[in-house]
Amino acid sequence: MDNTVSSVSVEDPGAYLTGNATLTATANSTAGVGSVRIQTAPTGTSTWTTRFTLTGAPYSCGWETRTVPDGPYDLRAILTDGAGKETISANVAGRRVDNSPLRGVDVQAFNSAGIQGLLDAGDTISFTYSQQINLASVTPGWTGAALPVTVRLRDGSILGTGNSGDTLDVQRPGSTVNLGTVNTKGNFAKNRRTITYNATLTAATVTVAGVLSTVVTVTLGGVVSGSGSNRTSSTAAAMVWAPTSTVSTTAGLASSIAPAIETGTLDRDF
Repeated sequence: MDNTVSSVSVEDPGAYLTGNATLTATANSTAGVGSVRIQTAPTGTSTWTTRFTLTGAPYSCGWETRTVPDGPYDLRAILTDGAGKETISANVAGRRVDNSPLRGVDVQAFNSAGIQGLLDAGDTISFTYSQQINLASVTPGWTGAALPVTVRLRDGSILGTGNSGDTLDVQRPGSTVNLGTVNTKGNFAKNRRTITYNATLTAATVTVAGVLSTVVTVTLGGVVSGSGSNRTSSTAAAMVWAPTSTVSTTAGLASSIAPAIETGTLDRDF
């Protein structure tokens, strides 16, 4: 009778894997651990590839994700005990390899002359990309000149992100603006309210770490609808921008969809 007790699991490395990603497993067996194999497979397939075979703890290794195509992958670990018996872990599913050189690198909001922590006229929010982008991929026909748009601010309770998860996006009548969404991590709108603002969209080319990059800036105007539904947020937090893959470089390379977290000292924004 085999009374061996073995267990193996692979740790979640995070939703997005870029560059040299660390893969880690935990393994134990009453028969001793002979080896642990850490494997990956494109999500939806059973084409498992062994990335590393480890014969001693810690069962951790660096996977160079730039050697595989971008996309979602499943991960698992296989323990081979001292008697040669295998135990397979549960899968960690749908972790996205994302090594696109174009990505959102920062989102920043600035208060103009209004009330700190309140979205009001003159406040700005800027989106910084890692490279120069094709401005027409942000919104059709755009060249970077001042363009009238609308900013929509929705209370987090509408979207399931909580009272301090109010989310904004940029819209344009009759067309699309492909800047994605920003979770402000603040409470700028009253419960289950939506507020829209007139705004202006502009773009500029800047140099970041020696690389020409694009900054898209939205400047708020007056409230269009939802007047009286805004509130002053007292939360100092880092906003999270979720870009879209519709935006592309001037050469047509699609943007990463990996979230960009606001850099710098935590503040109340706007």
